[in-house]
Amino acid sequence: MIGLASEQNHAWLKDRGVIPVEYGQDVAEGIRQASGGIVDAFIDTFGDGYVELAVELGVRPERINTIIDWQAAARVGARTR
Repeated sequence: MIGLASEQNHAWLKDRGVIPVEYGQDVAEGIRQASGGIVDAFIDTFGDGYVELAVELGVRPERINTIIDWQAAARVGARTR
């Protein structure tokens, strides 16, 4: 499992078995590197382009879930639960 977070939260994620990736520039590349190039699901709890990021990473729309970006979900066919 990979989690996007600021550097100050990376230790917390690691303690829970999550591979941390820093927010910001080149986040897609950071996720690709952390995942070995395979991302099969994406949960968005923040909005602001993360549904589109999941699509860019090759995640199938039915494996994308957002609790905030309903417009993007409607555009790509992602879930909103």
